[in-house]
Amino acid sequence: MNRNIEAHKTSIIIITYNNIEYTKKCIDSIRKYTEHLDYEIIVVDNNSSDETKDWLKRCIDIKCIFNEFNMGFPKGCNQGINIATGDSVLLLNNDVIVTPRWLNNLSSALWSDESIGAVGAVTNNCSYYQTIPTTYTNYDELIEFAGKYNVSDEKRWEQRIKLIGFCMFIKKSVINKVGLLDERFTPGNYEDDDYSYRIIKAGYKLLLCKDTFIHHYGSASFKKDQGKTNDLMYENYRKFVEKWGFDPSSMTLIRYEILSKIINIDNSTMNILDIGCGCGATCLKIRDEYKNASLFGIEQNPSAASIARTFMNMKVGDVENIEFDYEERFFDYIIMSEVVQYLNNPERLFTIIKKYLKLQGCLILIVPNAMYFSKIKQLINGSWRYDDGCLGSENVSFFTFNDLYKLLVDCRYYNIRAEGILGETSKEDEEFIELLLSVSKQDMRIQYLSSRYIFLVDNNEYGMERRLAFILRRIEYDVDGENSVGKIAQLFFSKKLSMEDIDRAIEKHIILKDKLRSIMKEIYLEEKR
Repeated sequence: MNRNIEAHKTSIIIITYNNIEYTKKCIDSIRKYTEHLDYEIIVVDNNSSDETKDWLKRCIDIKCIFNEFNMGFPKGCNQGINIATGDSVLLLNNDVIVTPRWLNNLSSALWSDESIGAVGAVTNNCSYYQTIPTTYTNYDELIEFAGKYNVSDEKRWEQRIKLIGFCMFIKKSVINKVGLLDERFTPGNYEDDDYSYRIIKAGYKLLLCKDTFIHHYGSASFKKDQGKTNDLMYENYRKFVEKWGFDPSSMTLIRYEILSKIINIDNSTMNILDIGCGCGATCLKIRDEYKNASLFGIEQNPSAASIARTFMNMKVGDVENIEFDYEERFFDYIIMSEVVQYLNNPERLFTIIKKYLKLQGCLILIVPNAMYFSKIKQLINGSWRYDDGCLGSENVSFFTFNDLYKLLVDCRYYNIRAEGILGETSKEDEEFIELLLSVSKQDMRIQYLSSRYIFLVDNNEYGMERRLAFILRRIEYDVDGENSVGKIAQLFFSKKLSMEDIDRAIEKHIILKDKLRSIMKEIYLEEKR
């Protein structure tokens, strides 16, 4: 494979249906900001009724296909692919403005390794965690923003389980192996999910290039009739589930709440088990942050597990009946996200998995809260619906904070910390919560507001505190002090340790307390500046 990006030709395929102004801006930006690379522009027009067709016919540098009726996005893309002459294909929405070095950066990632099947860019308006914060308010500011942002850097490439199709850059050899887009998803939506998983199942990786920003106005062709769009979304969602056998939303979540709880103070190898991992998106994100993490998963859905298996050591089956043949004291973290409520005997499973945690290991749980105000409101009004994603229809158990806390204590877990994942509230909701507080304890507010809890618990009494004490002692005795201070600061700045955590460890384990507290004060003041 030739890693010289100038040796490759890119076929940029754009589907148009009206919205001439978007199309002009998109193509003008391609002409302006695609430099020193061989490319062609292919536009498939789906029978636009505005000036689009006339304008395209005047563009001598564009290959055009003019359909007599609207063929939709997947079919249109396939038409473009069939006449493409490049060794790579870039599917690009017409409501995009590309930016300086966009294609150079994407090409560097795509051709960096034979294992890479497709890559995508970040943007201002997109689903599935592909957006970044922006500061620009007009075109000139956009180009200035992107000019500073688009610095090629392989450290900013992140492996993903799916890429959004507004900008999807694929090797032609991969298309030849995987096939064309699935036209059952016509006129559009979920064809990019489907194609991402097909690429992965064919043995390739997907990369999100966080060194490449382009502007995306967002769903220009679908915005005009939102009701019809919602119907199409649901129909294609149904088709996806029928084809793949799993929910493309819940099975692909990246649980950033979990990521924020994982700490690796000494940068050692970590073993992580995710029970109910779905397609493995959370674990893949963990490995992006902690390159030395070894990933293990248990998932009941075989189709979702087949995606996770491409980068994780997987077991498929019911966790309550599966054989745990892992080495004892092996895992640094065991994760159970939205799993506990489906267990017939959670106490038994908590007891079993405890012996597979390292002595200083942690269990991380996300559990729906049975005391969430929305559930209480439904109950006292005579219903108990399962359609809001908080409590599923297959729930076996329902937990309040106190229920789960007691269960973990009974199973001999230690240092139980919990945070509420808060639901949104209206003025009416707040009034209802006040009514609940009038007949219960006043400190119950957080329990009514929390749709879910995230629990972080230790396998023994010391857990993370012991690892933190080790780093603090190195600072105390000036052993690699600068590096150790840097580790503590990084954990504090990223909100993975609080000053209260650090101070408790100093009080309990450090002799030169004033020295350490003075250093920690400097870290605290630096964060405030």
